[in-house]
Amino acid sequence: MGVHAFDTEPDHCDVYRSLVGPAVPPLLGLDDRWNMPVALHKRDLGGGMEFRGVNHYVMTYHIGGSRAQRDEMRGAPTAVQGALSLQQPESGGRFSSSGVVEYGHFYFKQSLICEVADELDLAHVAEPEDFFAVTDPVWSRDAESYLFRAANRDDPPTAIEMDQRSYLLVLSLLRNIQKRDRLIASELRETGRADLRRVLTEIEERLGETLRLSDLARFLDMSPFHFARVFKDQIGEPPAAYLRRRRTERAVEMIRTSNLPFAEIAFRVGFSSQSHMNRSIKAITGKTPSELRDER
Repeated sequence: MGVHAFDTEPDHCDVYRSLVGPAVPPLLGLDDRWNMPVALHKRDLGGGMEFRGVNHYVMTYHIGGSRAQRDEMRGAPTAVQGALSLQQPESGGRFSSSGVVEYGHFYFKQSLICEVADELDLAHVAEPEDFFAVTDPVWSRDAESYLFRAANRDDPPTAIEMDQRSYLLVLSLLRNIQKRDRLIASELRETGRADLRRVLTEIEERLGETLRLSDLARFLDMSPFHFARVFKDQIGEPPAAYLRRRRTERAVEMIRTSNLPFAEIAFRVGFSSQSHMNRSIKAITGKTPSELRDER
């Protein structure tokens, strides 16, 4: 067993130790080479603890205590007892709470997800994105049962048992992602592309300004996270990529139809600098601003 086990302590443990000091809870299952070692925490996150991205998945189960939130996901619900959250590899985040929170961390590799996904023909959800404070009765039960067995010193679990439980946890994860994707697809159909016209108009009218995702999301009364998914599904590219493309296209138009200095055009369409505009134009058209103006 332990095909997907960690050979050394997961990177997230080092990050945690750097934030709270050497007295961190023990990691359960590492020495026995479980596929999914865990750690139990009880801590006040205060105004926020910043976790940098690591090279593996980190799933969090909210056992109890105060509510917690992920600061950059303001539109997401707060985590209460039974809630589950996920950080994918290389994804960092800042977490805060108003008091002491009790939670468990599950550490696992992409390879574990891929194995379960391949077995069940769920490859399309094998790379789940970050989410926060999702509640699902079956999944929560599996997570709580896993933590209970991991911490049971009177009747320690075997590696075979915990690896079997890890597969069930990942299965619940993938099925939950699949269910959420279906719900989102249904919401997207209801939202419709027409509802995004106000957002596209707003972008066109404010290309030269600093636009924030949260500002655009308010037009559809959505959280920034949900809005970004709706926008990409309906428009075909993420909001940031769309905005960059439209700024570039507007800049190209102004270069070809006016005698304004390039720096002035860059400022008017919202680029941070002329060099930034030049790189974007070159990437899209294959030409420099000077070459485009010479073609007039």
